Amino acid sequence: LDGLHFDDKLHFVEKPVEIVDREVKRLKRSQIPLVKV
Repeated sequence: LDGLHFDDKLHFVEKPVEIVDREVKRLKRSQIPLVKV
């Protein structure tokens, strides 16, 4: 688990924009059902 957490931090440092984009997509995806309903 520590190894994965460390990799996560490294990935965040290397590609912060990519992670932000992923978070935005996740937020949009979670909002889609609300919009449909």
